[in-house]
Amino acid sequence: MIRLKDGRGISRRRKKPSSHKFKGGTMKQIKKFGITKTARIIAIMYFIIGLLIAVPTGIMTAVTGKFDTFIVFIPFAFAAIAYIQVAILCSVYNWLASKVGGIEIGVE
Repeated sequence: MIRLKDGRGISRRRKKPSSHKFKGGTMKQIKKFGITKTARIIAIMYFIIGLLIAVPTGIMTAVTGKFDTFIVFIPFAFAAIAYIQVAILCSVYNWLASKVGGIEIGVE
């Protein structure tokens, strides 16, 4: 323990992850994300977003007579890119959270 000039002591021990209370609940830390499950869920969401973009675009291009088959691959490209990005970001988050602590969220 280190003593300050005013007599208070400071401990050098590392504090435990906080679980302090706030108005209406408790603060909890996200220590780790499951990489494959998180990436899979986000990829599915991006596939749906890709469909929401590709379907109207496909309809508009079919009406004009300039339909391009690449439009069919948009949802799959969105999902693949999202899966890779989220897997990398989850890995980085898990590493950082082990070094400096995770994101705190309030739960009731």
